[in-house]
Amino acid sequence: MRVLVKNFFLLGGFLLLSACASVNLGGGSSFELRDYKEVTLENGLRVLYVSDDSLPYVSFRMLIGSGSATDPATQAGLASLTSDLLSKGTREMNAIQISEAFGQYGTEFGSMVSEDFTVLSTTALSFHAPEVFKLYSKVILKPGFDKKEIRDLKNQYIAQSIKRIDSPGYFANVAWQNYLFENHPYAKPSTGTKKSISSIRKKDVNKFYARNYRPNNSILAVVGKIDQSLKKEIEANMGQWKSFDSKKSNFSAFPSIEGRKLRFIHKNGLVQAQIRLGTKGIKRSNEDFLTLRVANTILGGAFSSRLVNKIRAQLGLTYSIYSSFDAREDFGPFEVSTFTKSQTVGKTLEEILKLLEKFHQEGVSEKEISSAKAYLKGLFPRSIETPERLAYNLLVLRYYGISDDYLNDYISNIDKIDVADVNRVIKKYMNPKNMKILVYGDKKASLKQVQALGPVEIKEAGDLL
Repeated sequence: MRVLVKNFFLLGGFLLLSACASVNLGGGSSFELRDYKEVTLENGLRVLYVSDDSLPYVSFRMLIGSGSATDPATQAGLASLTSDLLSKGTREMNAIQISEAFGQYGTEFGSMVSEDFTVLSTTALSFHAPEVFKLYSKVILKPGFDKKEIRDLKNQYIAQSIKRIDSPGYFANVAWQNYLFENHPYAKPSTGTKKSISSIRKKDVNKFYARNYRPNNSILAVVGKIDQSLKKEIEANMGQWKSFDSKKSNFSAFPSIEGRKLRFIHKNGLVQAQIRLGTKGIKRSNEDFLTLRVANTILGGAFSSRLVNKIRAQLGLTYSIYSSFDAREDFGPFEVSTFTKSQTVGKTLEEILKLLEKFHQEGVSEKEISSAKAYLKGLFPRSIETPERLAYNLLVLRYYGISDDYLNDYISNIDKIDVADVNRVIKKYMNPKNMKILVYGDKKASLKQVQALGPVEIKEAGDLL
């Protein structure tokens, strides 16, 4: 079973959409993207061709514009279950036959689900590309959704949801998402809960697939040695896919956060406590995206950040701490994440909040800005090394409606950001007075420390499975 973690290419604590490009760092401040061709088929499917003759291979990656946020309110995990079921059988092949068919070409079928979209992928040596694509397209376009496979996969998901409690960091992330977003679609765990997965039936999988797996809700990227015959094969296969006009559900409003709210989740015997705190972030389309990347790099998005220097290096309260803005189709979270000994939960929270308050009130210096900009510009070349990253990022940029100029002008736009810009976005988006705080630990050891900050809502870990 393949489950996507929070996001792709999370660099410096912030989603960096990057791509392969013809890079010239010798005095230039813009990038020229590697050549690619984009076509739109009659059924609405967009196909991106990124040629690369350096190696005899081809990769196929399709973005379906529906992710876990598309799950019905009572059926969290449906998007992930549907994507995982694709490789469990078509109308003509069972799971073993599919695995063996991909295996004979030295490859496999991969599926990943984020909050906003699903990605389906495979690769092939170029001389096997037509055969592999036929298999790949069959898995996507002609799923079998066998009842036994659905039952078996549901059991795996349920077992995974129960075991979640034994992985404190993972459990805290799921609990934090639920606490921060409340009734918003982003609150649901992508792999569901025991109750939500148990409720899913074959008809639900069929309905989800029929509504979301459509060419006019998808973009295909093809990378590698691409000849005209392969293009004809791709467009002939995908051209038969039927489009379907369906409107996406509107996102419910992000929950209002006025003042400081606290939740403690109890589990007996935990010797460390997981800490999450944060508030409403931004949409990916927000014009302050890059400026917030700079601000967050200074706060907690790099190893030399303020949070790391203070909480980890100076005070020794944790081994790892970071902050991030996870920009999505709708408002994602701004959060700080760490862990500490049960005995130092109160001290850790106190010091984080003091640091956030100072950051919000006083802002940053020119020296910090210069260092953060240099760090982000230094990361960029490493994130644009392969044609696959070009393909992936072109897919994601198109999903979010972001121009390719984001990539072309990345360096020059970073250079334009100044102290006033960064201090403005800190004031606007990072107010520590309006935040939620979650602690996952043993209440005998840590609860009183948290209660010193204000009234605390107490939950049992077992109730959140």
